[in-house]
Amino acid sequence: MLTKLRAIWRFSIFILTAMLLILFLMIVSIFRGRDETFHLKMRRRWINMIFPFMGVDLDFTNPYTELPASAIYVQNHKSYFDPAPVLKFFDAMPVSKAEVSSWFFIGYAAAYTGVIYVKREDRESRRNTVKAMAEQLDLGQNVLIYPEGTTTASAKTLMFRLGAFRLACEKGVPIIPMAIEYGSDADCWVNDEFFLTHFMRCFGKKKVHVKMSIGAPMYGESPEQLLEEVQAWVDGEILRLRREFVEEGIRQDMGSTDNNATQPKKQTI
Repeated sequence: MLTKLRAIWRFSIFILTAMLLILFLMIVSIFRGRDETFHLKMRRRWINMIFPFMGVDLDFTNPYTELPASAIYVQNHKSYFDPAPVLKFFDAMPVSKAEVSSWFFIGYAAAYTGVIYVKREDRESRRNTVKAMAEQLDLGQNVLIYPEGTTTASAKTLMFRLGAFRLACEKGVPIIPMAIEYGSDADCWVNDEFFLTHFMRCFGKKKVHVKMSIGAPMYGESPEQLLEEVQAWVDGEILRLRREFVEEGIRQDMGSTDNNATQPKKQTI
């Protein structure tokens, strides 16, 4: 019972504060017009505000005091929650699976505060997404993308898609690799599990343990080579973060290390 009450309380905080954020941005937009940069900054402030209420124990390894002003952030994909730790520290425009736009209120809130939706099975949509990413980079914004295209609980990433790496080489902007891992494979959102079911189980716990790390900006002239280097770094970091969880007594084992974990049909960013 306590677990359910805790999850309901956290979900209520999430929805109510998100509504207040959207209302505030709407009022501001009436007087000064829509300002994408302002929306992204206010979203980051909101995420920082709600984090303590969500029970997230985040361990973020960041050895860099300065990072490029415009870059493509690339991260492995475990859950719908993955973007939140990134957007807690960086203003960025996430690329999200189009299905998220149909989620009650969440899809609207994401679109209003800034997101690029893509239908990954639609070639024209993918082209438009790359174009939108390029426009954001030209404006000096960061883009956040999950090149696996779906979530996995595996300790090894799925094959990365080439689009973001090709764009980085064309624009001469860096790829900034990031790795994320959870204290339990049960915290990953896979196998077609219903969103609310997963949220209740995951955020009903007293604490959700998350580790995240960031690597040095990577440049390249060959998209294929850049992809290979970034993916190798991410795979190595995932294993390191999992070992840390084991050493801290949070994980009891390293979990699956194969690359054939069952994937969900309903995906997020």
